[in-house]
Parts: sequence; C-alpha cells; structure tokens
Amino acid sequence: MMLVGKQLSSGKYKPLANVEFGFKPEEKTAFREIAKQIVTKVESDMIWLEPRLHCKVQYLERTASGSLRIVSFNGFDFDKVTGLEETILNRNKRGHEQFYTPAI
Repeated sequence: MMLVGKQLSSGKYKPLANVEFGFKPEEKTAFREIAKQIVTKVESDMIWLEPRLHCKVQYLERTASGSLRIVSFNGFDFDKVTGLEETILNRNKRGHEQFYTPAI
C-alpha cells in the first residue's frame, strides 16, 4: 500500500489516499529500489520517504475534505522526480492526478 498526498501552501503535506491497486510487478520493483535511497523515517508499520516522486492515480470521487475514494495506481512519472519545493499536483480532465508519494 502507498499513501499519496499533496503539499499545502504552508509547506506541510496532506494525505489524500491509500493506494493498493493497479501496481505492475516492474513498477513495484522500481519503486522499492528508489525508495531505499530516500527513506527519512521508519516506524513499526510505515516507511516515510522524501516527497520527491510523482505518481499518477485514478479515483472515483473526491470527498468534501479533499480525500480521494476508490483510488488505483496508474504509473510513476519518473521524468518529474524533483526537489521538495516544486508544485506537486497536476490534474487532467479524466480524474487522473499526479502526487508526490510521501510514504509507502
């Protein structure tokens, strides 16, 4: 499972969804290799990463609080591996969004 979120104007991060479905085996492998290099904190049930990766997700709806419901993974955008200061949310017409992945 991967937790995805977005950066707020305050610089803090807001979790938006847990993503459990849609991962191809090669995407899991690539992500794990990259994730090993950007771990910032390890807790009993969570590994926190530097928020540098972008992923694409598809979701059914957005809640009133901004969380995403029924979310599936649609791939990583490795061309957008960036520093912390960049904008992290891009949306297109079909309900696809791109987010940093602050945790796995």
